[in-house]
Amino acid sequence: MPSPRPQLRFDPYPYGLLTFIVSLEGVLVATFVLIAQNRLSQTSEQRDHLHLQVAASDLPCWPSRAPSSKKNQTFC
Repeated sequence: MPSPRPQLRFDPYPYGLLTFIVSLEGVLVATFVLIAQNRLSQTSEQRDHLHLQVAASDLPCWPSRAPSSKKNQTFC
């Protein structure tokens, strides 16, 4: 005589709903974290660009080495 098949059972009522809520919370938290990282990255890029502009404006002037009709031309 073959053995009877085991009956598949799901978790009782509140556990499936709780699992769904926790999973949904994880999706929302991950979305908000990625949005915040993107904003911080954009802010960092803007700050680096501004820092580069300020640092470039502080460089001393240097004479031109290229042959040109204007002698003693400097670039600032």
